[in-house]
Formats: sequence, C-alpha cells, structure tokens
Amino acid sequence: MGLNDVEFVNSEYGFAVGAFGVLIKTTNGGNNWAVSWGNLDPNQFWLNIELTGVFYSDLLNCWVTGYFGGYGNIVAHSTDGGANWDTTSIPASYGSSNDIFLISESDGYIVGQSYDYKTTDGGNTWTRIVYPSDILDMFFLNEGLGWAVGYNGRIFKYFDPNVGVEDNNNFANPANYDLFQNYPNPFNPSTKIKFTISDFGFTILKVYDVLGNEVATLVDEYKPAGNYEVEWDANNYPSGVYFYRLQAGEFIQTKKMILMK
Repeated sequence: MGLNDVEFVNSEYGFAVGAFGVLIKTTNGGNNWAVSWGNLDPNQFWLNIELTGVFYSDLLNCWVTGYFGGYGNIVAHSTDGGANWDTTSIPASYGSSNDIFLISESDGYIVGQSYDYKTTDGGNTWTRIVYPSDILDMFFLNEGLGWAVGYNGRIFKYFDPNVGVEDNNNFANPANYDLFQNYPNPFNPSTKIKFTISDFGFTILKVYDVLGNEVATLVDEYKPAGNYEVEWDANNYPSGVYFYRLQAGEFIQTKKMILMK
C-alpha cells in the first residue's frame, strides 16, 4: 500500500490517502489508523482511484482528490469527519491531480500534472486554470500569501497586499503574540476572547476552573498569523471564577474571567 499525502487539523486528528483509494483516519495523533470510506463502497468505486491529496480544514470538513487512469480527476468532500462523502468528477483528456488546498471557505485549488482547477463556491464547481508550469503542491498562510512548487525546480509565490489590511492602513498581521481580557467580564452566559499570533503555528486556547480542571477547548489547531476572536458559551457551567490560557509556539498567557448567573 502506497501513501501519497497526509494532513492533520490538530495534534490528534488527521487523514492520509494513497493508491487503490486508500483513505485512512487517526483520532489519536497517528498511533492508530482506520479506514474512512464512510458511505462509499471501495470495491465498486475507490479501487481504481489513486488518491493523491488531502486537505483537512476542521474536525468535520475534509477534502481529497485523485485520478483514475490519468483520464479523469476526482474530488470528494466530507462534512462529518469522513462518515459520508460527496464526490465530483472532473474530466480531463490526460494528466492527473496531485493535491488540493482551500485558502478560504469559498476559494480553493487542485493542482497536478497538465491540469489545475480553481473553485470560488466552496468546491461545488471547479474551473480549469492554466499555469506556466505543472504545479504539484501549494501552501497558503492566508488568502493573501501562498507558495507553489512544480517541475524544473520552480517555486512560485503569491502575495496580495490588500489582504490583511485594516481600515487604518496597518497590516492586520500582528508583530507580537497577545491575549486580551475577555468581554464582557463579568459575563452571563457567554463572553468573547480576542488574541493575536504573529507567526504560523499550532495554537491552543482552553478554559479551566479554579481547581485547574479543563472545562472547554476553544482552539486546538494550526493557525496563520493574525487577529482572532472566539466565543465561549458557559450556559451549562456554574457561576464562579474561570481562567483561559493561550499557548502558541513558546508564548503562554493566562487570564481570569468571572461567570455570574
């Protein structure tokens, strides 16, 4: 069994794809893997497909791409963590897809030998695009900054200076890490927490009670540099003092908040 690509959305959940429609998932950091064909019958559909790329946007949404016989490309999307898949065929006279990457909820790319495609409607439809060289892989930090690689040692960089600019003409990508005081505080029953990270990396934001017990995980994934805001709904928790802790790279900071019902 040959594996072609692997993608993790956090430290525990990941997908890997490969030859003969191999599609496997881990929920414990790669210690164990299980097939994740879901509603698809591998003997009738996946057996003749070479899966070459996977993109894992969150715990529920996963995209895979591949080809069959070099004469057609396939895209499959799951919105329930691999239990069910919707598939779309992209015909091609020759060539094969290699990888898939979504840079936002609406925009994404499939890249490969001879044929590349773009979606602007969240993957419902794909339109062929032409690059000056075969693109085999790409990676985006955000909608305005990305790289692609291909044959003949070519590396392409995409940069849009209008992405990530605030109204005051300052770039939204912050220079430092920071965790802000939640608001409102005290709160009932929900509150918002803002934080900034200055570099792409694994980011964790958790809530603890006064005894140090973890009560909620608000963020647990890789994130690009930027400004973020998350909401914690404490409707099912008792009144009292809670702490929220941000860990991003070597940066760690904790703040206190009060739930009053």
